[in-house]
Amino acid sequence: MKNERMGFIKWYTNKLVTRPIVTKCISSFVILGLGDVLCQYLNFHYFNKEEHVGQKFKLDYIRAIKQGSVGFIHSPVYHYQYSILFPRIFEGTRFGLAKCVLWDQTINTFFALFVFYVYLDLVNGESFSTALHHFEIKFKATIIDNWKVWPLVQAINFSLMPAEYRVFFVNIVGIFWNTYLSYIQNVVIKRIKKQREIEKEEKTNISNNLNQNSKSVQTVKTDLNNGKNL
Repeated sequence: MKNERMGFIKWYTNKLVTRPIVTKCISSFVILGLGDVLCQYLNFHYFNKEEHVGQKFKLDYIRAIKQGSVGFIHSPVYHYQYSILFPRIFEGTRFGLAKCVLWDQTINTFFALFVFYVYLDLVNGESFSTALHHFEIKFKATIIDNWKVWPLVQAINFSLMPAEYRVFFVNIVGIFWNTYLSYIQNVVIKRIKKQREIEKEEKTNISNNLNQNSKSVQTVKTDLNNGKNL
């Protein structure tokens, strides 16, 4: 068993060197997908279990595959940043680690969240304008929590991990983070939509009532005028 494990590690390490982008993309696909699977399971059994009383858990494979596919967009960008850009521009310079973390937690974080949320909305059939609107809502809900977790993780990543393992390290930690993102993408936004539908329905009812009242007033006025004419 130990030899098999070491053999896999050796094989995976070799793939990171010989085919880095493909290897990292596939790894990201699997780990992002696992994050959504975990989110579905936790949402069904713990987060919103009162909504699923008497139901049997059924995994939405398509949803997990869609989330996993984000990895094919993220990973090439991460690869070039972590393995090429950062070592050449930041590492070895004064405050190099701080520069890496600052870049990652501003430019890179905005890119990652934008791609994650907008891409998933688009593949789920939303228009681009709707996806942008949803992104604004989800970004505000996510960014503060992001800064509570990732600066420390990335400081460890950039200071201790070899360049070829950085994307993999981010992915491993990201299993739990991706579960959180999946929750924001699939659960929180549904609640927001539902609340807006309720508010829209209430406004429609109020508008209809006002129109009916207006018509009633107009009818009374008409009746009064007719009475005077008589």
